[in-house]
Amino acid sequence: MENSRSRRQRKRLPDVIFDQPPETILNAMLPLYLNSQILSLLYDAQASELSSRMTAMKAATDNADELAKKLTTLYNKKRQAAITQEICEISAGALCLEDAEGGEGGPQLGIFDNEENVGTDFLKELEDESVPEDPIAPEDMAALPKIVMDEA
Repeated sequence: MENSRSRRQRKRLPDVIFDQPPETILNAMLPLYLNSQILSLLYDAQASELSSRMTAMKAATDNADELAKKLTTLYNKKRQAAITQEICEISAGALCLEDAEGGEGGPQLGIFDNEENVGTDFLKELEDESVPEDPIAPEDMAALPKIVMDEA
């Protein structure tokens, strides 16, 4: 069986017939192969660089959008505070003018229901020593509970 197999292998002709010796073909094909491999690496490097740039620009765009949103909110809050301050100043001026002209001076804008007793109540709290004599120092403010406000 082995003899018949080796005879068949000897009778088979090669699939490719070379006109030139293999060394000549290798010398001609090797520079082309290396050139294609180097170009492939360069294209991969360029694609990788462009992908990194796209990722960085997307992150920068997202950060810029978030910053713009925060700055817009801050600007709107500052603008609203300025408008509120102007309205308060105008209202206070109008109340002063009404009071100077002999009017009632507008509605009472106090925060206490019993404004007549505020002075006596404060003096009573001082006597009871429930009100500190020294104001709170800025470094002690951190110990106070924080006021939480909902951002609009």
